[in-house]
Amino acid sequence: MKLIKIILCFLVLLLFVTACTAQKHETDEGASDSVYMNLPDESKCYYNPLYFSDEAALFEAIREVKEKEGEDDDTVIIKIGRREESYDEYYDATYDRNDLASISECYRPSYIPEGLSLTDVMVSRGVASYCYANDDGTATAFFSLVIGTTPEKHMNELFGRGAMSERILEYNGVEYVFLGWMNIYTYELDGYSIHWVVDGKCFIADIEAGYTDEEMLAFCQFEVVVVE
Repeated sequence: MKLIKIILCFLVLLLFVTACTAQKHETDEGASDSVYMNLPDESKCYYNPLYFSDEAALFEAIREVKEKEGEDDDTVIIKIGRREESYDEYYDATYDRNDLASISECYRPSYIPEGLSLTDVMVSRGVASYCYANDDGTATAFFSLVIGTTPEKHMNELFGRGAMSERILEYNGVEYVFLGWMNIYTYELDGYSIHWVVDGKCFIADIEAGYTDEEMLAFCQFEVVVVE
């Protein structure tokens, strides 16, 4: 499963770098379905994600940033970290490099695979992603909204990218693209990345091999959590 995380991180970093370059050369004829739509300001292309131990820590940080945004003293101290490990970080509420103030709702999986629990909520570009693992960290799962692309690109440009297997499953009227990834050391199936679109919003999940299709599809179902 580490291979999948490496691949996902590489793709995210590649998108950030490409986005910075694209913004400098954008023309007035840019297509509405550009892969770079909804990307952050060029000045924010270099930031790192923030990790929160749970939703409560994230929502508290969002509230504090909104309260301080635009004030002369706009520095807030937020608690960040994974699981039970947390530390204070001084964060500029006005610059808001991770777009915390823009988060009004989060998309959280409504079913967690057996043996896994939340390790952290990762925030990048104003999107909260949910990360899970078992007690010793050998099994993981990841769930996130995807921005910076279109539904067409998100679903149609996945094939022929080196996955061990490619298939489409339909569940409750939604199509899910399952890409199986190989462990480069054992040459066996390591896990899946799953891609789908609901109401024009793009989503991705990745999960260890060993779960049934029903369990993986259940992990892809989500609830909308409003930030209060």
